Amino acid sequence: EAVLGNHNVDDAISERAWTYMPLVRYAASQWGIEAALLAGLVHTESRWNPQAGSGAGAVGLTQFIPSTAISRFETLRDRGQWPFGRLSTNNDPQADGKLADAGVAQWLDRTDPHQALWLSASMLSSLLEHHDLDWSLAAYNGGPGVANDPVSQRPAETQAYVPSVIKHRDWYREL
Repeated sequence: EAVLGNHNVDDAISERAWTYMPLVRYAASQWGIEAALLAGLVHTESRWNPQAGSGAGAVGLTQFIPSTAISRFETLRDRGQWPFGRLSTNNDPQADGKLADAGVAQWLDRTDPHQALWLSASMLSSLLEHHDLDWSLAAYNGGPGVANDPVSQRPAETQAYVPSVIKHRDWYREL
């Protein structure tokens, strides 16, 4: 804390972070992004809680809403880049809703840390391939329309989100 500052990381958050860090490193390396960036995103999105949820219906370590998760899954599946098999159980709260309606509930669970990190790393890689970090993080948080807005006109959540991810990325770099 004396070196890196106070990041309000209690023992539970720290334990979860170190539990999932090997998965972060693997997903980041497979998609060509910095592991510290993915770790900073996870810290900001869920504080490393795979059961975290939002009022918008986002869940998991990386907080995908159903429609984005389904779209990303289908893209990866169609490219042969979905390395996960059929699920025996699905803890996703939308397993009997939107995921089932889209026919992907047997494959996709946003609360599964492996899948969430794979989806997130692939999405960040895709965004960063064509845009800078600020735009990419704003798009991850609020969509491309929000990212295209001038920073001062973005929703307050996105205006806070981008620097939070960057701050935590820098922190994980130091760790």
